[in-house]
Amino acid sequence: MDTIKKRENIEEKYTWNLAHIFETDNAWQTEYEAIENCLAKFDEFKDNLANEETLFTCLDANSDITMRASKIYVYANQKLHENMADTTAQGMSGRADNLMLKLNLATSFITPEILSLSNDKLN
Repeated sequence: MDTIKKRENIEEKYTWNLAHIFETDNAWQTEYEAIENCLAKFDEFKDNLANEETLFTCLDANSDITMRASKIYVYANQKLHENMADTTAQGMSGRADNLMLKLNLATSFITPEILSLSNDKLN
């Protein structure tokens, strides 16, 4: 009967290469902090999306930060699934979940505010 090998006993060519997302956990940490620091700028957009330029800038910023936060989330959860007993990876995964919640909270005004705009304004 075959036994399940531990990750450290598996040839590297058969493991995930997360370096295309972040080279190191430190690079992940740096990006995590940068994203967290960007969240406050969404306060500037709140109640101002009727302005065409502000709406475009807000949507562009939302798209950018969502892509960046998604990389944080994917990297952390892939690290966790490499070894579910790794407490560092568990912490990173939890922090990534928390960051996504903060992002959703910071941008939660966007859809309702756009929906409140008239069709004429949106056209």
